[in-house]
Amino acid sequence: MKKLNRLKRWFVQSPKHIRVLFIAVFAGIGLATLLVTNAATPTASIDLCENTPLEGNAFIGHDHPNTSCGHYVSFGLNPPTNVSTSLTLTASGIVAPIDISNTRVAGDNRLFITSQRGKIHVSNKDGSNVANAVFLDLSSRIVTGGEQGLLGLAFDPNYAQNGYFYVNYIVNSNRGTFNGQAISAGDTVISRFTRSSGNPNVADPNSELVILGYDQPEENHNGGGLQFGPDGFLYIATGDGGGSNDGHGQHCVYGNGQCLSTYLAKILRIDVAGATAAQRYKIPAGNPFASTPGAKPEIWHYGLRNPWRFSFDRTTGDMLIGDVGQGEWEEIDFSAAGVGGKNFGWRCREGAHPFNAQDNPNCSNVNAFTNPIYEYSHGNGCSVSGGYIYRGTQHPEFQGTYIFSDYCNSTLRYLTKKADGTWGLTQTINAGISEEGLSSFGEDVGGELYLAILSGNVYRIDVSH
Repeated sequence: MKKLNRLKRWFVQSPKHIRVLFIAVFAGIGLATLLVTNAATPTASIDLCENTPLEGNAFIGHDHPNTSCGHYVSFGLNPPTNVSTSLTLTASGIVAPIDISNTRVAGDNRLFITSQRGKIHVSNKDGSNVANAVFLDLSSRIVTGGEQGLLGLAFDPNYAQNGYFYVNYIVNSNRGTFNGQAISAGDTVISRFTRSSGNPNVADPNSELVILGYDQPEENHNGGGLQFGPDGFLYIATGDGGGSNDGHGQHCVYGNGQCLSTYLAKILRIDVAGATAAQRYKIPAGNPFASTPGAKPEIWHYGLRNPWRFSFDRTTGDMLIGDVGQGEWEEIDFSAAGVGGKNFGWRCREGAHPFNAQDNPNCSNVNAFTNPIYEYSHGNGCSVSGGYIYRGTQHPEFQGTYIFSDYCNSTLRYLTKKADGTWGLTQTINAGISEEGLSSFGEDVGGELYLAILSGNVYRIDVSH
């Protein structure tokens, strides 16, 4: 008994991370239970529930769904057991929702949901119908249908002060010439709008400033994603121009993917701070091809087919891209924070596999390509919907997990980084989505994750116990 009392005193006086490690080591033989239940005072006990504050890369998890508190402590990068997932209805009544955004203003819990048909809806995340809660209506300015429409939304890093936000859409009329490109019906523009001065739930439709535009040879493969990176610059996802086999070599013989003299099949990076009609954007220092003769200085990455949703890890700043394949492979691409100039291979490769390589002598340089961190065949889907790395606070089981899906197979897929730096699929979950059309993911200001179903609903992704 004296030895046990001494052990108890040592346990109570030790730093919390030492106590948690001690529990993790000895839980299997029951000693942790003895120590916790016999601790001298309530302030010295350890509550093994999900909200227990832990130090380092540790969290409390569940062995089975019927427990109110966790049964293990993990110090690794991945949850050691599977996580049950449920969906909570957040908003309904949106026609073809394809993007979910937030203002990134502390305390602003609203979601802004983009409809491909041209409207941006405001949601308070209470599950209500938001058909009439319209922030901005651009339906009279866009071409819609197929893969065209209003495709992307991002809020300025200084939105609280300036009220600026940016949209990516396909125009239905001639709009003039921007950045050397004559913009006509069917082409892409990225424009800035401003919120109303009198109502934070409404934008001013007359405040449009076109920032950038580029030609679209066909109706599909438009990309459309917009994100502000941790560096404060605006990133833009563009597709390869449509059709099959990257056949629109507008400026290069071998298609747009490997061509640096076109905006297509790229991730672009521009500086829109202080944009005016006289200078709509600037080229950030460090753009990898800013000094390359003949190259578009806006290019950040290239070799993409149709990047359908990319995101930044809000903790590390890393970029993850879901790139839609052609006939066989879907892929997730990765770029470390601040690293530009990646060539993801299209059309020399689809995923990590040769594609049309015999047509282009440059395809023989395999060392020029960056492999996807994950790929899957069309036996498991048809069109990747890129997601986000979870960095919220409500579900520590998800922490550090990249959650994504597929338009044709709406199971949720959980990708995590291993200790050796590679990535692996840890789970594939049927969360009860009975239809095709999981179109997009998004996060709220607190880092909780949401998904959109093209039929009209938006859901929050939760852990179910």
